Amino acid sequence: MLVLLTYSRKSFAADGIQEAYPSAFHGLGTVNESSTASWDVTDLSQARGSGKADNSLEALLHWAIEHSDHGELADQAEVARKVAYDRRDAALRQPEIQQIFEQLRQQPSEAQLMKEAAAFLAAPNSTEDEKITAAEALEALVEPLDNAQDLVGLGVLPALLSMLRAGGQQGSAAAKVLAMAAANAASIQTAILEGEPSIMHALLQCKDSEADACAGAGPLAARCASSGVLQC
Repeated sequence: MLVLLTYSRKSFAADGIQEAYPSAFHGLGTVNESSTASWDVTDLSQARGSGKADNSLEALLHWAIEHSDHGELADQAEVARKVAYDRRDAALRQPEIQQIFEQLRQQPSEAQLMKEAAAFLAAPNSTEDEKITAAEALEALVEPLDNAQDLVGLGVLPALLSMLRAGGQQGSAAAKVLAMAAANAASIQTAILEGEPSIMHALLQCKDSEADACAGAGPLAARCASSGVLQC
């Protein structure tokens, strides 16, 4: 049973509330059977439908509002509004987010790009410009250690060596790929020397060349050679 006690124009729901919130009853005495004579007792469950219950509930609501921290209520309302807005915004953006993920899934991986670049370098019908472009892309791709270690497995070393021997811009592009890969991974240094011993000689020749196309790769080859082991 839920009853409402009205005292000094203040209303309280008395269903164990005095024990739970003693500060609210401070100065009003103890609510018990002997003191109910000074209280206006309303049985809300029996007063339903009578207008008395509506008035009592309204009084209870007013009391709750009067004894609330309005600043805290405003903060809670703002938090609830932001949460509702964020959820609504996320729901509206869900198709856009799904489209972005789908586009990312369709993007080729670095390993796939390396294979494509290697295929251009090895293809006999590739033009010089295509080989240079593929080598430049490969140079950027082998900068990370993991990618550099995959260079030998692609079987692209013979094609790079052929470009290096051809000289010119394609020789420079090939030299930079080999130098980048060797500088980033000791295992690649060994594999390059074991698989293509003439690569270091070609790089050193590039160092001695006055052609601008060899700039960058030659000095790196010199440092590698002077260390006794290909350690850049």
